[in-house]
Amino acid sequence: MSGLYRALLDKRQTLVDEGDSIAAEAEAAGDYTEDQTARISAIEAEMGRLNSGIQAEETRRGWERSAPADEVAADGEGLPVPASTSAPTPFASFGEQMLAVMNAGKAMKTGGSVDTRLLDIQAATGASTITGQDGGFAVQTDFTSGIVARVFEVGQLAARATPRMVGPDSNSTSWNEVDETTRANGSRRGGITVTWVPEGGAATPSRPKYRLRKMSLAKAIGMYVPTSELLADATALQSFVEAEFVDELAFSLDDQMVRGPGAGVPQGILTADGTIAVAKETGQAGGTFVSANVKKMYQRLMPSSFGKAAWFINNSVWEQIWSLNEAIGTGGVPLFIPAGGLTDTPAGTLLGRPIIPIEQAEALGTKGDVILADWSQYYLLRKGSQGIQTASSIHVYFDTDEVAFRWTWRINGEPVHGTPITPYKGTTTVAPFVVLNDRS
Repeated sequence: MSGLYRALLDKRQTLVDEGDSIAAEAEAAGDYTEDQTARISAIEAEMGRLNSGIQAEETRRGWERSAPADEVAADGEGLPVPASTSAPTPFASFGEQMLAVMNAGKAMKTGGSVDTRLLDIQAATGASTITGQDGGFAVQTDFTSGIVARVFEVGQLAARATPRMVGPDSNSTSWNEVDETTRANGSRRGGITVTWVPEGGAATPSRPKYRLRKMSLAKAIGMYVPTSELLADATALQSFVEAEFVDELAFSLDDQMVRGPGAGVPQGILTADGTIAVAKETGQAGGTFVSANVKKMYQRLMPSSFGKAAWFINNSVWEQIWSLNEAIGTGGVPLFIPAGGLTDTPAGTLLGRPIIPIEQAEALGTKGDVILADWSQYYLLRKGSQGIQTASSIHVYFDTDEVAFRWTWRINGEPVHGTPITPYKGTTTVAPFVVLNDRS
């Protein structure tokens, strides 16, 4: 691990520990002192600087990883190291290595030789066994980072979330953040106030309120046993991994972000306390989506989210959207504006915000069929580009000449806000996530 990266992580952890200590003292006393609030504010600012530096180091590592393998590779913790001690990258593709693993399994049964490139990786990564019920070969590390990148390219929601990273030696992180549930004077940003005074006047002191947020990584495991036809062709193996398997990883993560229960898996917005569910109209027929629903959902969106939010819908909602309009006298104007006209594309905007169909949305008439969401208000916690670990076994399906490949992904997510927010004026709450309730 680079000295700078380790130093940044250590400094961040020291600040987290100090913040936890201050929070514990305030909890015992029932309030924060002025010195404590000032220090918390300073910690928050310093954490932001450190997180930027950590992200910069992780970005630099990505650049280094794209260089030729004999110049720089990556250690087990995902950072650049000299080539002499780096993990070897002898295989040109994941499919090529998978084929080598399959051949090694056959060779071990018949007494043949094993591709020495597999043994080089095994030695470099510290994997000590290739025999026994759970034995297998370690997978070349640069292939796992490619899988992560592809998941975020394919998914509809994950790439829109706000990333939070944990270091290679940790499975959780915590930080102090402002506790804001209302935008009323004296409560914004946890209680920061600005006082307008005449010359010589005194400012009103403020004591911002903070909460400690802690997130731990959850675990997703995928298992893949290639068919004998795929095992005969390295190119076909690689194609499958880069398409079907990555698609399923991306789909599963997006699905959890929508409906996950939050117990050992990401907290989905449909089950989160901070999501606003708008009731159907009086007498509204089942399986419909009407103009009044659109307007009432729109007015419950947090004002700061208007520039980033989009409508995420089930495909079955399209027919309802195409007929949405606002009555004006004997005529009306459409609420739905197709992009470039109906002959160009089925996508478009609804009250100025993009419409994005996703499979994870519920069927028409069910809560979650229409979602107005600002996904930047969702934390996605992961272990940088090395969040996916890959292992293989030549023994689980020994009798059928098959090889099992397993992916373990440490990742988690939850909405930023735990409750809807009361606006500065008025009492109708707003949120970055708004859904329409059941219409049955």
